[in-house]
Amino acid sequence: MVPSMPSASSRGGLLRVLDLITGLAITFGGIVSLGILHAPGEVAAQLPDPWWYMATWIAAGMFVLALGEETKTELVVRFVHHDPI
Repeated sequence: MVPSMPSASSRGGLLRVLDLITGLAITFGGIVSLGILHAPGEVAAQLPDPWWYMATWIAAGMFVLALGEETKTELVVRFVHHDPI
């Protein structure tokens, strides 16, 4: 029989519910989000006019939306099977 873990109140501390994978995912998410928040300022500094920045931002947004829709379509086509009635 496997012994059960003591509760947080009996040990006098917090329960360990996060594992290594969760910790790595949180760390990776923080690194990626830092890059996402830092990159637009560098792009804006390279462009001569604010209108160029807005045009680049809109074009990148449209590209991301199109890429996301293409990915969803590929997943639906791959995983949804229609069974004949």
